[in-house]
Amino acid sequence: MVLNRNPDALSPFPGSVVHCESLINPRRETVMVLLHEASRSGAPILGWNIINELKIDHNVVAVVLKTGPIIAAIQSAANETVILPTATAWDGDDGARLAHELMSTYSPLYVIANSGLTSGVAVHMEECGAPVVALVHEFASDRPNTDTLNALFKHASRIVFPAQIVADDSLAAYPDLDVRKTVIQAQGSMKIPPIGKAVWAEAGRADATCGQFMGKDGRFTVLGIGSIIYRKGVDLFVSTADFLQRELGRHDIRFIWVGQTIASEMRYRRAIEAQVKKCGLEGVVEYYDEVDNLDPFYEAADLFLLSSRFDPLPNVAIDSMFQGVPVACFADAGGFSEIVSKCSLTGDLVLPYGSVSAAGRAIADLMDARRYRGELSAHIRQQALEHFDFDGYIRKITSLGHEAAEQMRQKRRDTKTILEANVFNKELCFGEQARDKTEQAVIAEYLEAIRFHWPLGSSRAKLHFGRPLPGFNPLIYDLEHPSKNGVFRDPLTDYLRKGKPQGRWAHKVIEPSDGFGASPLRTALHGHFHYPDLLEECLQSLSVNETKPDLFITTTNEGKIQKINTILEKSGWEAKEVWAVPNRGRNIFPFITDLPERLKGQYDIVCHIHGERSKYLSADRGVRWRSFAWQHLVGDREPMIDIVAAAFSNNPDVGLIFPEAPYFPGWGVNEGVATELADRIGVETPLPRHFDFPNGAMFWARPEALKPLFELKLDLSEVPVEPLPLDGTSLHALERLLPLVVEKAGYGYATTYVADVIR
Repeated sequence: MVLNRNPDALSPFPGSVVHCESLINPRRETVMVLLHEASRSGAPILGWNIINELKIDHNVVAVVLKTGPIIAAIQSAANETVILPTATAWDGDDGARLAHELMSTYSPLYVIANSGLTSGVAVHMEECGAPVVALVHEFASDRPNTDTLNALFKHASRIVFPAQIVADDSLAAYPDLDVRKTVIQAQGSMKIPPIGKAVWAEAGRADATCGQFMGKDGRFTVLGIGSIIYRKGVDLFVSTADFLQRELGRHDIRFIWVGQTIASEMRYRRAIEAQVKKCGLEGVVEYYDEVDNLDPFYEAADLFLLSSRFDPLPNVAIDSMFQGVPVACFADAGGFSEIVSKCSLTGDLVLPYGSVSAAGRAIADLMDARRYRGELSAHIRQQALEHFDFDGYIRKITSLGHEAAEQMRQKRRDTKTILEANVFNKELCFGEQARDKTEQAVIAEYLEAIRFHWPLGSSRAKLHFGRPLPGFNPLIYDLEHPSKNGVFRDPLTDYLRKGKPQGRWAHKVIEPSDGFGASPLRTALHGHFHYPDLLEECLQSLSVNETKPDLFITTTNEGKIQKINTILEKSGWEAKEVWAVPNRGRNIFPFITDLPERLKGQYDIVCHIHGERSKYLSADRGVRWRSFAWQHLVGDREPMIDIVAAAFSNNPDVGLIFPEAPYFPGWGVNEGVATELADRIGVETPLPRHFDFPNGAMFWARPEALKPLFELKLDLSEVPVEPLPLDGTSLHALERLLPLVVEKAGYGYATTYVADVIR
């Protein structure tokens, strides 16, 4: 049974043509191949070869953005071919509509985007649910439109580069490119699609057989192949011939270039012709238009000179190696230098970038060693077999496609599970920018982000997502529920499917909706105000609560005490005590050294806050950070002191409460000093890889829960002097140790969460 297609299936796009000469078999999976054009150049030729190989086991639909000389070969190879009108840019709404039509018509298992220039269609196919394997043959630094590759890198499920240098170039241009998506895989030797004489005649080209070429003539023959464009370095090719003749006196040479002239590069072509004439190379440099059969040229060649200024991994150089022809190339110009340098007999043919003198001398050396040509050719063929396996390339591409398809299916299943659980917090996970997005879209974004940060076994302080719901740490869950057989499993989805099992990955969360009332607990608040003017803001937050804690206020010199007392009097508050401490140890040192004796036996719970301004944060971020902590611990819209006090009353096992932050902290440079302090406190080591802690050291606690810390007797000499480093001090270590200290004392911790108050 075959499924007939309506040639007008893509009717919303005038000018598109659907070819149905070879029809779709419904018993086979369908793969879609996107080609930016049907020219007789590297990427389209690769695309044609991919189609031929995939067609053995799949239905293949070719989507061609621009027709060209090999379109008939593509139509013959593919089960169906869609030729799109070139007048349309295929981005925005047009691209989305096209992707929807292609998806509804063909339902491809996955899509191969054969060139970054197909990005406009590829990104919308991914959005429609067809995972994209992007084959990026271009140097990112050579792309004038950075948005093209950026969109493809962001949306594609997998990205395949032909060589490490191409990947590195993309990573340099796009630092946010997720390396977990990337694969380095060189293509192999490929067939050249046939072109009928009618096509050649229409293009105004010479006969495909190129009868003018006479083959070997006894001279040492250097071959170059490619379009006559600046990137291919044809001028360097000619200059090398000139150097050999003029500087080295080698006249027994022949330089042959085969390739078409692109209309936009006619000025460059004329410059090359002038160069040949002025250098007196008319009998040395030969030019042949694009031909149907390159074999006679390879047979005549003694060396292939890849003169490109930048060229990712050209097919013609690969074919040269399979023909036993050595390849000379410039270092850092493309992926071929990586291959040539690995060959013991040809390592000297990797030349300093752009150096025609080095190229000339290398050719002269090879001319003098012509008697070793047989041995060298055999070695080069072996190297080609080892490095360029087209069957292996296809296996890799199809493997990536099937993996991506399964992951897409898994993402749909996971999205359904999370949606049905109705627990996902999109703003906590991605911040305020997620408010205008649908729940489903944000969940999909989360699943994509966490997948490409997996495995989650190493500490990461700057993941591109936050907690998917309050109280749940997916990194801790993943660590204690490892995936089997190296297959990714979303921690949140697994947690939900298993009925939300309890463990250190899920802690109690206190929300205003939990309720509150009069608390019998004796309550104190310690505030450290290096900047006294911030005290007034704090007192306003205190005023929304029924509970009025005793105030203990520290500052950094005697002169600031009067300012603080004035603010207290003006606001109608009275502090239990106000005193000055050295400006060393920030806010946490006076809390753990000066406060214990003042609290001893007098209070059930104590809050620690501070009003510092960080020089490492912008003014706006500093205000947001301080407001976030105070609204979660003291109050503003909600009477958080009342709420927290009630939570302590109702949960005697809770010893520490701090704001629920979206981030996943790590030890970073603090691990060494934290381990030393943990040993002194009696906290078990090695320290856990993933953990929660009160970022910024603002929290509520039971004094007895902090007893191990209070007994540390930290000396002021152990605290660094100002200006304090950004990270890596005993103070930074102490705030991260707080939950472990509380657990050492036999208590647990909880967090507060106030909706719409996101740091």
